[in-house]
Amino acid sequence: MSFLNPGFLGALALAAIPLLIHLIRRRKIRIVPWAAWDFLRQASRRNRRRLRIEQLLLLLVRVALICLVVLAFSRPVLRTLGLPLVGRDARVHAVIVLDCSFSMGYRQDGVPLFARAKAAADQILARVLRQGDSVSVILLSSKPVALIGQPTLDLRRARERVRAVPLSDRGTDHGAAAALCAELLRSSPARVREVYWITDSQRAGFRDDERSRQAWRDLARMARITWVDVGPGPRENLAVHSVRVGRDLVTPQAPVRIEAAVRSHSRSILTGVEVLLSVDGRPAGSTRVNLPPGGEARAQFVYLFDRPGVHTGAIRLARGDSLPRDDAASFAVRVRSRLRILVLNGGASPDPAKDEAFYLATALSPAGASEGARTAIQPTVRSPVSLDGVALRDQDAVALTGLARLSDGDRGELAAFVRAGGGLLVLPNPAAEPAVLNASLGELAPARVAARR
Repeated sequence: MSFLNPGFLGALALAAIPLLIHLIRRRKIRIVPWAAWDFLRQASRRNRRRLRIEQLLLLLVRVALICLVVLAFSRPVLRTLGLPLVGRDARVHAVIVLDCSFSMGYRQDGVPLFARAKAAADQILARVLRQGDSVSVILLSSKPVALIGQPTLDLRRARERVRAVPLSDRGTDHGAAAALCAELLRSSPARVREVYWITDSQRAGFRDDERSRQAWRDLARMARITWVDVGPGPRENLAVHSVRVGRDLVTPQAPVRIEAAVRSHSRSILTGVEVLLSVDGRPAGSTRVNLPPGGEARAQFVYLFDRPGVHTGAIRLARGDSLPRDDAASFAVRVRSRLRILVLNGGASPDPAKDEAFYLATALSPAGASEGARTAIQPTVRSPVSLDGVALRDQDAVALTGLARLSDGDRGELAAFVRAGGGLLVLPNPAAEPAVLNASLGELAPARVAARR
């Protein structure tokens, strides 16, 4: 047997207190002559033995109570299962399952739960396991991985690797970790197998499905499981998530709405929760939301970007809580001076009423024909469908109107343009042959063009 907190064993000296009290308070016999004493002597002899036994039992109960409390704080760990086949010197294969999921960033008394979990794992490696024992380490998250899969005898190196483990942004799946743990233990030759499960025991990490239940049954047959709960119990937490920008095309000096969801994990009503907006590292606005128990509200802002380019920002709580990692949500916005669209006209006509490119350009920029007009979308029409002499890097999107055929060179340039993030709109010529059109577009087409009806 070993102890996770052996320092508390010194408190066993407190067990002497009931004994001292018993000795101090022992009755001192004083003889007093009394004529009626002979009548009580016989009754006193009958009760004396019973009283001594009762006092002795009471003393033992008091001493045992103190010893049990001290042992509980010392956290004893049995090294064997107590079976005759397992000797006292049997080697142990221990698997430490360390929860590194997002919720382990919660702070209790200023200390992250993940730091407490790593300290518990370090104590197991340093004080519970002995020289000759082997250890494996699994990092618990929604996708558990084996930090140390093949059991190692180098406990010092294992401690170093555990100390260097970072906190992840993932959720928790205890069932998947149990399946991975059982897989590691199946090939273990050790007769004594122990699993130390260090977690905050969040309910969301337990899934009620057959895969998880079977994994736990398999693991329970293979090893003794010690559950180390570092969680603080019920938590009060607010989280900011799901930032949305009101529209895709953002231009300078045009108001745009930016909003985020604020979720409450509290069991009480919260009113006037202040939420802040920052853009490019500078304060840009504030608002307040009211949150029902376990509910959600949208924090909305209106902002004017003053220049084109890529801007970054964040929506965060004005007052942080014990889980700072979800107190803010970041976003990035590309502000364009104009959206430049190249329209390649494959069906040019001297009559605008019969020209598809004319209708498309007019729809994209109704004021484009007016002298000095400045719109957010700037279409440029080019005939015929050819990219000769065109720098696609200067365009945001390309529209192909009246398309009947596309050369191999143009298809390659457009494919590279789309892979780089450019937009592509294809308006086929109604008279085009489907087979020729499909061959021309190749991988550019999201689907095959069927035969005309």
